[in-house]
Amino acid sequence: MAEPWQRAETPGPVKAILVNSHETAADLLGKFRHPVVAISSQILEPHVVEVVEQVEKVCRAVNACIASSSSSILERLRGEGLNVKPFALLELADRLRDPSWMGLDGEGQHDLAILLGFHYYYSWLILSGLKSFAHGHLKTFSLDPYYQPNASYSLQNFVVKERWVSFMKDVAKSLESKKKEHT
Repeated sequence: MAEPWQRAETPGPVKAILVNSHETAADLLGKFRHPVVAISSQILEPHVVEVVEQVEKVCRAVNACIASSSSSILERLRGEGLNVKPFALLELADRLRDPSWMGLDGEGQHDLAILLGFHYYYSWLILSGLKSFAHGHLKTFSLDPYYQPNASYSLQNFVVKERWVSFMKDVAKSLESKKKEHT
């Protein structure tokens, strides 16, 4: 059973599906047609900077739009040729609630929002709002190393950050191999 990292809050009766295997994570990420990745600067902390490379690979494999509230992430990912837009998470969450919004790229509403690199309590609140007000057209996936019960899907709690980094590497490898199979 998954326990929220932040125990003082009660997530309600609907909780995230726990994703324990990298194959399951890759399958879930690959099934959506128009995902958006919201990423922030916490991903640049010294113990998790390796994950940025894996995020790049995941975004390429699922053809995701990227919204970044961090200028350092924005420049790094743009340098890799990815579709990155400067966007505050609160503004993105507000637009994701609107089923008629045409998305970051103007090609229609996103069907999956992936959050990564935000403070736990901030993601908790954003995911709670999306769970309540965008449940009819949007799924959410927390790729942070902490279980987020307000997401549609969440990873388990990774107490040892190296295990999370290894997990993310395996997710990226699985997605890359699935993409090669389909081409």
